[in-house]
Order: sequence, then structure tokens, then C-alpha cells
Amino acid sequence: MQPFKLRSRYYYAALTPEDRIYYRMIYDAWVQGSLSAELHMPGQGFVTPGGLPFGSLVEAVCNDNPHLFHLEPTHFFFERAGSRVKIWTDSVYTPAEYRAVYKSLRQKTAQILAQAEKQPDTIGKIRYLHDYLAGNVVYQNNTSTPIGHREVHTIVGALLNGACVCDGYARAFRLLCDLLGISCIVIVGEGPLDDRPGPHAWNLVKFDGGIYHTDITWDSNLSPAGALIKDFEFLLGDEAAARRHRWDRHKYPACPRDYPRREPLLDTPAKLEQAFCTHLQLHRHHFLLRLDGPLTQFSVLEREVQRICIANNALLPRCGHFRYSVYERYGYAEFTYVKDER
Repeated sequence: MQPFKLRSRYYYAALTPEDRIYYRMIYDAWVQGSLSAELHMPGQGFVTPGGLPFGSLVEAVCNDNPHLFHLEPTHFFFERAGSRVKIWTDSVYTPAEYRAVYKSLRQKTAQILAQAEKQPDTIGKIRYLHDYLAGNVVYQNNTSTPIGHREVHTIVGALLNGACVCDGYARAFRLLCDLLGISCIVIVGEGPLDDRPGPHAWNLVKFDGGIYHTDITWDSNLSPAGALIKDFEFLLGDEAAARRHRWDRHKYPACPRDYPRREPLLDTPAKLEQAFCTHLQLHRHHFLLRLDGPLTQFSVLEREVQRICIANNALLPRCGHFRYSVYERYGYAEFTYVKDER
């Protein structure tokens, strides 16, 4: 089978010339569906000649090559006898299952890329991929089968099953961007997990001379497919990304600024009313508004929304009311019109 052809290998480029040799050996062994790699490596212990732990070398291969979907990415096994080194992981698929899944992935990625290619520019293509994954994939870390539990960490979970965890989102976005010729990498660090830092993966994407953080996990809002798509964590600079992420800044390129937001910034009652009424005129009953200044205070926003609804009563749907939530960390408010119970 012809493997996916990716254009960039960020983690490979960061290795020493000697360690790149072992990276290529591992990749060549795995790319056709093998679960193990055997190689000869001088030295002792589970460290490469370049001083890299075996686990970090394997992580580099996996982060650069999301199409290695058949591997168990959350743990590997290492064995060394002199210069003989073996690296392997658990079996996920039989050879027949591997071929079937690979064929399905090729078909699915072709469908997604065909729609992305219709966008008029690079930002449109990136936004399409972001919105597709955020809108069609749910966050799920518990599945009913051992295979399903492994797949949530891979592009299979994201692209075929519609359910994955953070590294599934990140690997799928990386693969799709790269196949469109857009430079993108998986970044590994920490994010909030039950209000405490925990291992997390997201992306850096480079285009139009800038580099930006994108975290589709949080933009999917951990919600069912079809929910309102957010772009709170879409194309952010380092300062904004650091609100919910921690990473080794020496290991990754700097991202000095945010990309312009999709929604306009509303910092006066007049701008809020204009934007609110525009959504009502278009019969949108679920929408986001980006706020600044006094409008970020819930009491001020509540007062202004009540005033706007009274002043524009003719535009409101009947027999209902608006509910809204304020995301103070991001400066957004989410509005949903709810029918009153009779």
C-alpha cells in the first residue's frame, strides 16, 4: 500500500544526525503496518547515541507521522541486548483489519480535503478543517472495547469513529493540514484536566508568515456533534494560548500574535445591539458574540441584553427567551433562544 506522503517532519529535523538514522529505521519498519522495529545501536541503556531517551525518539516518530494509526501511541516496550534494540507496541488490528482501516482513511481524508480545497484561500482551508473536526468529532476518553480505547488517541478515532481525545484531534488536524501543503505540527505539553494540569496535545500551524496555536479539543467544547463551533483556541499567539496551556517554549517556535478573530469585537452597547439584531434578522437562535470593556461584566451585559430585547421585541421569536453564558477567560458570550414550557 502506498503510504500518505507528508511534507514536513518537525521532530525529525530537531534530532542529531546520528539519531535521525534510528528515526528512519523505526519509521521504515512501521510504515507498512509492522508493530515492532529492530535495530543495532551502540551504547548502553535505553538512550540513543545522541542522548535521547527511547521514549522521546518514539514520540518524535509518532508526532511527525499521524498516519501510523495502527500503533498503540500511549505506551511502547523496549528491549536491549548489547547493541540489539527492539521497540514494539501492542497489536491493534489484524493485517486484514489494518488494510481495511487504511482504505477507509484514504477515502475519508479525500472527502474532507475535497471540501477544504473549495475554500478560496489558506485561512479558509484551515478554518474548514478546524470547523469540521470541532463540529463532527466528540471528546471521548472511554470506549467499550480495548481497540476503541486505543483508537481515541489516533486519526482513526477522529476521522472514522467521530470520537477521540486531545492527541486524536491534534494528529488528525496535523495530517489534513500537511496533505493540503500547510505546515502544521503536533505540540505536546499540559492543559487543564479537572482543573489541574495534565498531559495535553494540540497544534502549531504556520501560514502567511505567522505561527499560531490551535487547540481543537477545547473548541469542540467536549460537546455532542452538531453543537455550536467555537474558535476560542483557534490561531492564537503564545500569550493567549498560555491561558490554558503549558509547554516547553525552547522546544517550539515563538508565536508572537493572535490571528484576527472571526467575530468582531463589541465594546459599546450600540455595537452589541447591532450585532445582536443582525443575528435575529437572520433567524439565528444560537450564536456567539465577542465582548470587550464593560460588556465583559455580567451585570452590564445582562442589563444591555434586557434593553435590546425590549427595544427590538418585534424581531424576537415568540414564546421563549434567551439564555446566555459568559466565557470571561476568552471574552465571549454564547446566546441560545429557548422556548418557554407550556
